[in-house]
Amino acid sequence: SRGLGDVYKRQELVDRDSMPTDQQTLGARFVYTVKDKPAGPTRAKTAAHMNDNFLLAARLCVQGFKEAPAENTSAPTVDIGTSRTVMSIMPIHKWHFETVDVSRAFLPSYDLEREVYINPPPGVGVKGKIWKAVKPFYGLCNVPQKWYNTLIGFLKNQLNGVASEDDKGCYYWAGKGTKSTLKKEVVK
Repeated sequence: SRGLGDVYKRQELVDRDSMPTDQQTLGARFVYTVKDKPAGPTRAKTAAHMNDNFLLAARLCVQGFKEAPAENTSAPTVDIGTSRTVMSIMPIHKWHFETVDVSRAFLPSYDLEREVYINPPPGVGVKGKIWKAVKPFYGLCNVPQKWYNTLIGFLKNQLNGVASEDDKGCYYWAGKGTKSTLKKEVVK
């Protein structure tokens, strides 16, 4: 899996003086979480493990609250009523159900289509340089919608998913071969 260092390498380093004067620089900081993820036969111990039982996870958050949102930044999610309805009819139709957790969900999103300049957190940056963000970061105002657009592109184009007419956050598949196609694409 990719570490946070790989994320930094994918950002463009620019001289602070070369940044356009009409652009603002956003601050950034790390948010740390201790997770109960024991190392063992199914999970290798990594450098992020504090001991055999606990993992230190770090997330870089940008101070996007300083941005002025210029567009619709919302992203639909599945309505609780839709979830309950689907769960209640699954056993009747003998449908198979799986969930997927996407690690660092916003980072595989499509590239940003606007210029965002970030002051790297202390200890990470290069003196006199700032980041011109290439990929979305947690905290930027339009990142949830960016992730949603990436996800629906994958669901529609790669997995032939169909959006529900009643709930735009709900996608479904019908037909033979769906299960094998889904497993192949999610594993990549």
